[in-house]
Amino acid sequence: MPQMMPMLWMMYFFFFLLILFFYMNLFFYIHNPFIFFNKHMLLNDLKWNWKW
Repeated sequence: MPQMMPMLWMMYFFFFLLILFFYMNLFFYIHNPFIFFNKHMLLNDLKWNWKW
């Protein structure tokens, strides 16, 4: 069973990188007002003004 350990470490490491990537994305979306309000307006537009 020790030959499985590098694969497990790699899986944990990539899982950690994925979590970190999504957390940073969320952080910058919230703390960047331009992107945040753009996203808000886009969501509002999709909700109330159907273009299709």
